[in-house]
Amino acid sequence: MPMVQVNVPQNNVEIERAITTYRDGKRKIQISTNFLPLFNFVSGSSVIERPLPDGSGYEVVLSEEKSKKSVYGRFYKKRKSSPFETYLETSKKSLIDAVIPKTCKRVSVLISHNRVVIRAIVERAVEQVRNFIRNPLSMFSACTSGVDASIAQSVGFDINAVLEHRPPESRDNVDKSEYGALNALANVRMSNLVNRPIENVDHPALAQRLKNEGVTPSVLTLSLECHEFSNAKAKTFKKKSLSDLSSSLDMVVDGLNLIDAFKFPVVVTEQVPGFQASPIGDLWELRLRRWGYHVHSAIVDPTHHGGLTTRKRYFSVALSDGLPGAAEYSLPKANQTNNPINIWQMFVAPRLNQLREITHTSYVKKGLECGRLRVIDENSTAAPTIMRSQSRGVKDAVVLRAPDDRFYALDEQLIRDLMTISPDFDLSTQTSEGATEILGQGVCGKYYRCLMLSVKQFIEEAANTLSYGKAV
Repeated sequence: MPMVQVNVPQNNVEIERAITTYRDGKRKIQISTNFLPLFNFVSGSSVIERPLPDGSGYEVVLSEEKSKKSVYGRFYKKRKSSPFETYLETSKKSLIDAVIPKTCKRVSVLISHNRVVIRAIVERAVEQVRNFIRNPLSMFSACTSGVDASIAQSVGFDINAVLEHRPPESRDNVDKSEYGALNALANVRMSNLVNRPIENVDHPALAQRLKNEGVTPSVLTLSLECHEFSNAKAKTFKKKSLSDLSSSLDMVVDGLNLIDAFKFPVVVTEQVPGFQASPIGDLWELRLRRWGYHVHSAIVDPTHHGGLTTRKRYFSVALSDGLPGAAEYSLPKANQTNNPINIWQMFVAPRLNQLREITHTSYVKKGLECGRLRVIDENSTAAPTIMRSQSRGVKDAVVLRAPDDRFYALDEQLIRDLMTISPDFDLSTQTSEGATEILGQGVCGKYYRCLMLSVKQFIEEAANTLSYGKAV
């Protein structure tokens, strides 16, 4: 048989292997690998199996004395690749049961010179269920200025932590990094606030710190920056932002790191429709599915759920495979019997004399000339999508056109009404522009409330099922 020469790692090699479980409940751990002989584990060598002192696993060490256990070997005459197989096999029930949980399906194997250490790999779903059982309605809200988090809290979720940091923009003349966080504090009761860029946060360290404080959130709500997926940002600016590092395209990496660190059983994501249609959106859902989540997603039009704007958004609810009913969950169904209302008569006409006329402003004229100005008139049953830049006099702003062809600006109260955001939502920490920005980047209050109620119902049913199974 031809000999092969390879470099042997100075310290160790780490691999993982599946645990074989038989119908009678007995388990076997077999470690078959080409790496064993590199570290002196050759066929026929005597070995000793023993638990690690800290109970985190067990070790297999070479023994100079004759032992009942040894390194096994078998030869395959017809196999051209690796015809000689070297392996270790552990089947002692008392040893396996003492250090490898019965829920464990795979083990990590660390092979070093004369010693192999085997430890359980805690299944992601098992860890998620543990977190879930502690407090099913506990929540971590990331990238929020308070709109979505306050709605979630109003329907019964307990906000354990908020991660919010407004990224700097070239037009800023002051530091606005705390604006969203302050607004969240004005509207949400929380245990912890993290006001740092999400890309700078050490997510595993944060998860451990909160765990030490008794905080293990079950639900993550996440609204990552959407500029790079929105048609409102020109392609030239998107390209420029990649070179000057102002792009938020890679924020999806930080979102996944956050999920991986905390092992949230439930992840609720909100984004613009362009996110789902992009390769980044494919990557997002693929990685969540690979981690064992059932991902339920859709592009939602609020007007199909009693909303007053055509602000379509991508929503996904990712549920751990360890939660009962995760595969069967579905997003709220559209209201087929929804009767549209005339928003002009209900919200605009009674207050038209209080609104600022903008007929002769340059941005209205330019918006009309290029066709980008978006209008609410006396026949409107829904408002166009309101954006965070609404108050800056942009050409694609949403404006009011009266029957006499005069134009008026939307004020904060009207934007709040059209976004169906509670009148109790407090914007007192903000400037007029800041308030409009927060409302304009928020969610449709009516739909989001419906969504979070459906998530809450699923969680309560799953928690009851898990509690019943534990009781019996």
